[in-house]
Amino acid sequence: MAVPWIHLFFFHILVHVIFLSFFFVSASLSDFSIVDYNLDSDPLNGDYAPPSPPPPYPPPHPPSLTCHEMRGIGSLNTTCELNYNVNFTRDVYLEGTGNLFILQGVVLSCPFPSCCVTINVTGHLKLKANARILGGSVYIVAGNASLFSGSVINVTGLAGDPPEQSTGTPKDYQGGGGGHGGRGASCVMDNKKLPEDVWGGDTYSWESLEHPFSHGSKGQSTNKEDDYGGNGGGRIWLEVKDIFDAWGALLADGGDGGIKGGGGSGGSIYIKSKKM
Repeated sequence: MAVPWIHLFFFHILVHVIFLSFFFVSASLSDFSIVDYNLDSDPLNGDYAPPSPPPPYPPPHPPSLTCHEMRGIGSLNTTCELNYNVNFTRDVYLEGTGNLFILQGVVLSCPFPSCCVTINVTGHLKLKANARILGGSVYIVAGNASLFSGSVINVTGLAGDPPEQSTGTPKDYQGGGGGHGGRGASCVMDNKKLPEDVWGGDTYSWESLEHPFSHGSKGQSTNKEDDYGGNGGGRIWLEVKDIFDAWGALLADGGDGGIKGGGGSGGSIYIKSKKM
C-alpha cells in the first residue's frame, strides 16, 4: 500500500512546481522591461556616482645606489653610515639587507617636486640628531627605525601632481587655498563677487583614508600672469616591521602662498609599525 502514497506525494510536488512556474511566467514582460522604464520616477535616480578608479601602480624604481656611491662607509647589506651631505636631482632608491645610519647633521636631499626617496632596508634605519631627509615623496620600509632628537623627514611644499580626477586647486584667480582632506580656504579679491560664489580647492582621496598617499594641491594665484600660489605638501610612507622610535619630526605641510596667493594643502603621512 506504500506505492499509492508515493505517487500521491510526487503528484503533490508536481502541482506545486507547475503552479510556481505559472506564477512566474504569468508576469508581463513589460514589467521587467528597461525600454519602457521611467527614470524620472526612480527615487534613487541621480544618487549613484561611480567609484573612483584605483590608484595607478607605482613606476618601477631605479637600481639601488651603493653605500660607496653615497660617499658612505660600509655596505647596505651590513651597515652603511652616511657622514656627508648627499644631494640628488632625480629619484633615489636604496635597498639592502643591513642597516642605514644617517649620522648627526647629515642631509639626504632631493628637494624637487615629486622627487622620490625610497629606502628599503631589512635592518635598522637611524636618523641621528639633526639629520634630515628631504624629497617630494619619502617611502621607507625598515625592520626598525629611529628618529633622534631634531631629526626630520620633510616633504613640505614638494608635492607632485594630485590624482587626475581631483580639482584640489581652485579655478578662480582669487587666491584660494588648495584642497585635499578638506576644502581649501576661500578668498574673494573681486568686489563683484560674493563670498558664497567663490570656493577653495575641492576635497579628494577620501576613498584611500586607510592608506593615505596623495600629494597636496597647489593654492591659486591672484592673477593669471604670476604664479603666487603655494605648492602642496608631499608624501611620507613609513612602514616599520618591529619598533619605530620617534623623537624627530615628520613634515608634509603645504607651501606658503604669501600675500598674493593661496597656501597649498598638506600632503600625506602614513605610519605602520608593530610598536611605536
